[in-house]
This record gives sequence, C-alpha cells and structure tokens, in this order.
Amino acid sequence: SCMNGETVGICLLGNFGSFNPSDTALASLSQLIAWIGCKYNIAPQGSSWHAGSQMVLDNVAGHRHGNASTSPSSCAKGTVCPGDSLFAKLGVVADSAAALLCMGDVSVDETKIVNLNFYPNPVVKALSIELGNTVSQEIISIHVLNSNGQIVLSGPFKREENAILKINMEHLVSGLYFIKIQSSEEVKMLRVLKQ
Repeated sequence: SCMNGETVGICLLGNFGSFNPSDTALASLSQLIAWIGCKYNIAPQGSSWHAGSQMVLDNVAGHRHGNASTSPSSCAKGTVCPGDSLFAKLGVVADSAAALLCMGDVSVDETKIVNLNFYPNPVVKALSIELGNTVSQEIISIHVLNSNGQIVLSGPFKREENAILKINMEHLVSGLYFIKIQSSEEVKMLRVLKQ
C-alpha cells in the first residue's frame, strides 16, 4: 500500500499469478518469517495495526491486502501482488512459521551475548571457537541448532589445549546455524553460516 513503515518486505521471486511457488520456496519463506517473528516478537498468525494503510492487517500479508485502504497516503489500489497462487497460501505459510521453534528456547536478548572469537565464518568444515574466560566457567552444554531451532549437533566437541573448541560441521547442509553455549553463568549464542 505504498507505506512500508514498521514492516518487513519479503520478495519471493517468480510469477505466482501463473505458477505455484515450489515447496522449497514456501519452506524457506516460512523459516524466514519464523526467524523474523522470533527476532522482533511478532506472531506469524496474528494481526496488527498498519499505520500506512490505516487498517488492521494479518502479520503475514500480501501487497494486495492494502488494496482496500482508504488512507490518503496509500497507493497501488489494484495490485495483484503476490499473485493468486501465493496469496492463497499465505495462511499456510503463517501456520508453518508459527509451528517452527524459536532458536531452541533462547530469547532474543540471550542471542546478543556474543563476546567469543570464532572462525571461519562462513565455515566449510570445522568451526573454531576461542573460549577465552569461558574456560574458567563450567560449560554445561553446547548445541548446534539449524534455522528452525532444532538441535542438529550436540557436544562434547574437541577441545584443544589453547582453549579453542573445534566443531566439525562438514556433514551439515549449507545454511544458517546457531551455536548455543550454556555455561554455569550465561548463554552465548553465535550465528554461523555453513557453506
């Protein structure tokens, strides 16, 4: 509706007036919406006041939801975006996003605790994490989570003499992962891209 303030615009490439989006594209869209929902505390199945259109809109909405706006700042009164086939699936996408875990029950505030050096990022085979003063704390658990928040690897991992932890990620598929390190005093969360 020409006013995207306080929103996140997502572009799914394709002509979805004529063709159906692939299952892979819909799954990626749900994962992205789930991640955004976790990060900004937005319920995918909910609705919110949209100031630009002066309407209450679904939190997962298409451009055409704004067609009914009577706001003077609104525009594009006849858009068919995102196309009939994708538009019909937005409710299913919102449901799928809501069903995904939120980074393994770790809050957004906890994910901001990142004072460890880790490399390489992106990683191809093994990730090295310099534990630093964490070695003086008791490490309770280390988990590697996928973008859905599901645990895909758990420690113990190889710990070298110089307080560097090695995590073999060679057999994981490419994508975004989170390394959750729970010590006796805090949770550390690292974002890592696997190539």
